[in-house]
Amino acid sequence: MICNPGAGWKEVAEQAVRKLWLEYKHHPIESITDGEPLTQQRVFSSEIDDYFVGGFAQMTPTNDRDEYDDWLSRAGHPEDVRCTDLIAYWQARLKGTHYQRLARMALDLLTILPMSADPERIFSLTGLLLTANRARLRPDIIGASMAVGS
Repeated sequence: MICNPGAGWKEVAEQAVRKLWLEYKHHPIESITDGEPLTQQRVFSSEIDDYFVGGFAQMTPTNDRDEYDDWLSRAGHPEDVRCTDLIAYWQARLKGTHYQRLARMALDLLTILPMSADPERIFSLTGLLLTANRARLRPDIIGASMAVGS
């Protein structure tokens, strides 16, 4: 999907996130004690930024909307636009009063390793198996050879 997303990939991804959110939506909210910050985040702002952030800070989630919908409605929020560190952004929400469950979901997703050694090993072994003399092997034969080789 990443190499050749084709049409409709965005909708599929949005549905997958929405489905995952339904699992996190009712998780208990963690209490995080005050103390050392989880990470340090440099914030660059001006008086106009502080004004806009102050205006947006008054927004609170309404009872008829969940955290995910409320967060999506923030599109273009100055704090979100200035974000350069996703981990620090979501950790701040985890410690805050808004979007705690959504922050837990985001941090769980962000800690998934993007690549592991297994796929790299498979590509390497397949490259060794498919030489110029074996370029016409059928996929089932390649799969069987890979299974026997592992």
